[in-house]
Amino acid sequence: MLTDAAAIARERLGELCVAGMLADECGETPENLLHDIRVRITAETATSATALAEVVRFERRPSRFLGIFEASELVPVPTEPILRLELAARPAALGSARWTIVNAKPG
Repeated sequence: MLTDAAAIARERLGELCVAGMLADECGETPENLLHDIRVRITAETATSATALAEVVRFERRPSRFLGIFEASELVPVPTEPILRLELAARPAALGSARWTIVNAKPG
């Protein structure tokens, strides 16, 4: 299931690249398809979590530095979900946890 979901997500990224909705260099090499992808945790417990991989575009927004100086910042704006990941926490060294992908579903 993971391989199928990943293949569907990769195919969708290829479509977005051809449509000009990803970074200009997205078609040069396969890893460039991931240039405008953000993965964020959407739900979490002590033993499981859900993550969402999504295409983002960046907008420049006005801000202030030290509350005095005018500046701007780049803010990621999600445009399309690509892949939903189910994660499980596995015990690791020193009482920590290692997160493992246990399932994936296309966007």
